[in-house]
Amino acid sequence: MSVPSADLWEDSSQTPECQGPFQTHPRWEDSWRQVLRSVTSGPCSSSDPLSAGSPRLLVTRQSGRPACGEQLSFVCRSPVAAGTGVPASSSSPPSALPPLPSQRVFPYVSAMVNNGSLSYDHERDGRPTELGGCTAIVRNLHYDTFLVIRYVKRHLTIMMDIDGKHEWRDCIEVPGVRLPRGYYFGTSSITGDLSDNHDVISLKLFELTVERTPEEEKLHRDVFLPSVDNMKLPEMTAPLPPLSGLALFLIVFFSLVFSVFAIVIGIILYNKWQDQSRKRFY
Repeated sequence: MSVPSADLWEDSSQTPECQGPFQTHPRWEDSWRQVLRSVTSGPCSSSDPLSAGSPRLLVTRQSGRPACGEQLSFVCRSPVAAGTGVPASSSSPPSALPPLPSQRVFPYVSAMVNNGSLSYDHERDGRPTELGGCTAIVRNLHYDTFLVIRYVKRHLTIMMDIDGKHEWRDCIEVPGVRLPRGYYFGTSSITGDLSDNHDVISLKLFELTVERTPEEEKLHRDVFLPSVDNMKLPEMTAPLPPLSGLALFLIVFFSLVFSVFAIVIGIILYNKWQDQSRKRFY
């Protein structure tokens, strides 16, 4: 099942700094594979740090709203570019000094899961909320590059084909990822001081057929907010469903009955207290 068709996608480029197509209909697959085919070009060499850009692939609760709501994001980014998502960024701050052993080599692909309470830390390249990542030298290549995201039984896997050899290379593998159904797939980008050209040639989504036990199916249905096992996200509270008209009527009715009952009891107790007070004077 290939997703990018005209009736499912719309442009969410409402502002110059946030652009990209988003689905107009939510997806209900519980196991899926997403394949991104793209070309990245910039004014510098393939591994030059003085270039930036932040495309991201998103699985989000709201269509066309990449910065809001709960989301699973993948971004390619580097130190200067602003980005959230599978962050795919490719920038780093201008510097004449060689990188330290603990520093990353950019362009860099990272992933994060957000329940709507987290924000991407640009100054630290998203490390506080990162699930994993890898370097991806994709700038100014003479062939297309591919990124595949696979989600099966709460297991998230990201692989790349960036060498032109039609071979997948492991990038990120995270177990215990819990994603709800009914979310939207899309792409977005935010550009910082420096930028690259990221041409998305195709973005395809495939449903994967996976056998589940009744217990596994029930556990998957009970997921309401994105989360990761052994990773505490702040404010992990599922949104309460809106009250129906009948429920609202019953709440108001019983509240009034309780109020009247409390007033009657209060009047009875007050009258008894007055009677006892009069007897003392006689």
